[in-house]
Amino acid sequence: MHILALDASTKTLGVAIATEDTLCGEINLNVGKTHSQRLLPVLENLFVQMELSLRDISAIAVTVGPGSFTGLRIGLATAKGLAQALAIPVVPIITLDALAFKARGYTGFCAPVLDARKNEIYCAFYDSNGQNIFLPAALPPAEFFNLLSDCPGPINFLGDGAKMYWPQIYDTLGKKAILLPEESRLFMASAVAMLGMAKLQAGEVVQPGDLLPVYLRASEAEVRRLAHE
Repeated sequence: MHILALDASTKTLGVAIATEDTLCGEINLNVGKTHSQRLLPVLENLFVQMELSLRDISAIAVTVGPGSFTGLRIGLATAKGLAQALAIPVVPIITLDALAFKARGYTGFCAPVLDARKNEIYCAFYDSNGQNIFLPAALPPAEFFNLLSDCPGPINFLGDGAKMYWPQIYDTLGKKAILLPEESRLFMASAVAMLGMAKLQAGEVVQPGDLLPVYLRASEAEVRRLAHE
């Protein structure tokens, strides 16, 4: 059984393939280019290098947000199209869950933080076992960091927002806040693949037509539309 993982929800574009207990291969690009121009070529390259075909895939795991509105639409449209063509299920993965997965092995709590622009962050909070304590939300940075002030720590921060707001994080939380190394902060498709396989085995799948994004807030287009109604 092979699962294909796709992520276009962050600045990093990633694809990966895993079996029931093994990551077979992945490609991640953090080059700041348009995901729509690179997702399918990168995906094709991965299959060529692994000598697999789409027919070898049993399910597709894809990040559903929060994250870039454009990136999410690209990732979800690709996942839906492939899953419908192959008649296979889709495993939706919350972007922040996949980020938190990368903190496993570190002692303490986990706080993935993504830059949401407009002076907000996408954030969540997990215990040392990876269980969600604070559901994904879009918040002003100071509000989220203050919410964590009573946590005994240590608190492992990762994601592009963690580096961006690190001075503010440290000012608020002091030494109990830990900025993970860059290789642990960057988003990796392997986390989506391994989480996706666990959810697939647990039967936590949806049909392609039922796949929905998790935006957490209205897009620019929606804001402008509502302003003119």
